Amino acid sequence: MSNKTETEAETQPLFGARFRSSGPKMDIGQVTVRAGTAELGKLAGLLGISGVDEFRADLEVHPFSEGFKVTGTLQARVQQACVISLEPVPEAIEAKVNRVFMRGRGPDRPAPARDPKPGEYVQPEREDPPDWFESDWVDLDPLLVETLSLSMNPYPRAPGASVKSDESADAESNGAFAALAKLKNP
Repeated sequence: MSNKTETEAETQPLFGARFRSSGPKMDIGQVTVRAGTAELGKLAGLLGISGVDEFRADLEVHPFSEGFKVTGTLQARVQQACVISLEPVPEAIEAKVNRVFMRGRGPDRPAPARDPKPGEYVQPEREDPPDWFESDWVDLDPLLVETLSLSMNPYPRAPGASVKSDESADAESNGAFAALAKLKNP
């Protein structure tokens, strides 16, 4: 029986995908993640979806400038509710992972990239700014969850699901604009 509080459970790593960023035993090379049943359930809960049937990631960690670059692929099979019928919609996902991690700033380190100000031009093709870390370990779980969530279809639709056309026609004839038109043309 575990004596962990709910807060401690929330801070536990999901996959335990991390690497040592300093010292004589730096973990440079392969990081492989294969999610088990418990992790799949937690991941589905984090993402607010019906289910995750499979999740795996094959990553490479390389030294890069004064930090590290993580590259690789993420593969998953997820189920989300259809936006129209709420039926489960399966989706197979394969996404590329490409992220730079830089050691946190100090007196000789640049400040992290700032968010753009309103009205400031942003180049969408530009590479993302690096992620910053402070400890001797870099946790890759948030990167994997973020990559999966951004790769999922934001509006899953079951095959054949559609909004009924007669409902939209009723909405037009009984809507607010129809009431205004009656006032204008009695």
